[in-house]
Amino acid sequence: MAIAILTYILVAWNARYPVVALDEIVMVGNSRVLAGLPATWHLIGAGFMPGLAVLMAPAWWLTDDPVTVYRMGIGASAVMGLLAIWPLSRIAIRFGASRNLSVIVASLVAVAPARSLFGDFLFAEHLYFLMTVCVILSGARLAERPDVARALVFGVAVGGAVLAHGRGAGLALAGGIWCLTLLRRARWHAVIAASTALVLSFGAFLMYRWVTSLVIQDDPRVSSTFGQTAGATIHSVVAVLIGQTWYSVLAWAGTSIVGAMWVARHLRASPLARLIGLAVVASLALSIVQSAPWSETPRFDLWFYGRYNDNLWAVLATLGVVIIVRLRWPLVSVLTVAVAAATSGLMLWVTAPLVGATGRWAEMHVLGVAPWLSIDDFLEGRPQPWVSITAWTVGLTFVTVVTAWWRGLVVPMLLIGGAALSLWYDTLHIDIILARTQSADAVTPFEQLPDSAQVAFDSALQQQVNMLYFQAGSRPVSLLDVGSDSLHGYDIIFSRRVSPALESAGGEVFAPLSQGVTVAWVLPGTVFEELERSGNLLTAQEVAGNPITD
Repeated sequence: MAIAILTYILVAWNARYPVVALDEIVMVGNSRVLAGLPATWHLIGAGFMPGLAVLMAPAWWLTDDPVTVYRMGIGASAVMGLLAIWPLSRIAIRFGASRNLSVIVASLVAVAPARSLFGDFLFAEHLYFLMTVCVILSGARLAERPDVARALVFGVAVGGAVLAHGRGAGLALAGGIWCLTLLRRARWHAVIAASTALVLSFGAFLMYRWVTSLVIQDDPRVSSTFGQTAGATIHSVVAVLIGQTWYSVLAWAGTSIVGAMWVARHLRASPLARLIGLAVVASLALSIVQSAPWSETPRFDLWFYGRYNDNLWAVLATLGVVIIVRLRWPLVSVLTVAVAAATSGLMLWVTAPLVGATGRWAEMHVLGVAPWLSIDDFLEGRPQPWVSITAWTVGLTFVTVVTAWWRGLVVPMLLIGGAALSLWYDTLHIDIILARTQSADAVTPFEQLPDSAQVAFDSALQQQVNMLYFQAGSRPVSLLDVGSDSLHGYDIIFSRRVSPALESAGGEVFAPLSQGVTVAWVLPGTVFEELERSGNLLTAQEVAGNPITD
C-alpha cells in the first residue's frame, strides 16, 4: 500500500497545468457550473460525464483560480485511484487470497502503468475504476446473500459508474443483463437492483446533458458515438478486437489471460464470473465502436486503444495474479503463454500493418503499452518495432508464469516492477514530452492585456479556445465566428496568425502575443490607440515575417 501511495504522489507531482485541451478543460468547466458559477465558458468539443467534476466543484468556493482547481482535481483523482485498492482487494479475497495478499495484489494492479499513469491527466479514469470495482464487489455480495440493502447498493454503484464516465453505459448494460440472470433465485432483489441502476443511470445522463448544455458550444457526443460505424468492415473490426486484446496481454504481463480463462470456465456456475464476463464483452463492444479507427484521421493508438477497457483488464489481472499464486497448474501456464503467443502473432499479422506510422502521438490512450512504444520511430515516420514489441509480450508472460511457481517471488516482482516502470516512464518520457519539468506558473496572456479591453475568441481556433478560456479564468470573454459575426464592440480577438477578416478590419497583432499559431488581434479603437502609442502592435506583414516560437 505504501508503494502505491508513493507512486501516485510521484506520478501526479508534475501535473500542475492542463495539457489536453478537451478532456481536462471540460472537466474544469463542468466543475465551474456545478459550483454555481456563471456559465461563461463556451468550450468546443464533446462533453464528459461530470462525476469527477462533482468532487472538484467545492474547490471553486475556496478559490477563483482555474489552475488551483485543476491541481485539486488531480489530487482528488489520485485519491480515487488509491481508494479503489480496498474494493479490489475484497474481490481478490473471493478468489482465495488472504487479507494481506489481497491488499498487495490490489496495490500491484494500482501501480501498473495502465492504472497509475492516468495520474498525469485530469481524466475520470481513476474514479471510473473505483466505481467499476464497486459494481463488481456489490454484485458479488448481492449474489452471495440477496437482500434489499445489497440490491440498492448495486444499483447505486452502477449509477455512480455512469456518472463517472460515459463508458459506464456499457457497464450499466452488463449489470442489467446480469440482473436478469438472477431472476430465478432472487427475483425481487434483482428487480430492485436493476430498477435502481436504471433510474440512477438515467439521472446521471440527464445531469450530463444539463451540465454539457451550459459548458459546451455544440456537443456531438451522443450523435457521433454510433455514427462512426460507417465505413467499418469485418476486417477492420477484427483488427481492432485483436489490437485491444493484445494490449491487455502486454499491459498486464499475461495475467489478464489467466483471469479471462477463469471467467470463461465458470460462466454458467458463478454469478461473479457472469458479471465480469458481461462487463468485459459490453465494454469491449462499446470501445470498438467509439474508437473507430477507420473513421479518424491517422492516429496510431486507435487500433489498440486501451483506455476504454483498462478498468476491466485490471480486474481480470487481479483474478489472474491470485490464481497463479494459489494454484500451480502446468496446463494453465502452457495455455497462458500459448494465448499470449497467438495474440501477439495475430497482432503482428492482422493489426500492425494497419497502424499508421504518422498522425498524432496519443499515448494517454495506450498507457499500458506505452513504455514499449518508440517515439523516435514515430517522429521519424517509421512504423513501430512491432516484432520486438510482440516479442516482449510473449517474454513477459513467460517470465510471469514461470516466476509464479515460486509463490513468494511473483507478487513482489510485479509490484516493484510495475511501480518502477511507471515512475521511469512518467519521469523520463511523459513529463519531458509534455514539458512538465518546466514551470507552469508563467504569466498568462490575459495578464498582459489592458483590463478595459473587450475580448473575444474566434471559434475557428476549435479546441484551442478551451485552453484560452482556462487561461482567462473569470474574465468575461465572448465566442464568435470571425468570418461571419459582427466584430463591433470588441477590442481584442484571439484568432489565427493569418486572418484576412481581421486584417481587413484594420486589426494589428499585439506584439507580446505574436509568436504562436494563435495570436491576439487588436481592432481600431481606444485600446488600439493605447497599445500603438506604447509600440506594442505589429502589422500582419511584420507578424508573417517572424518565426513561430511557441
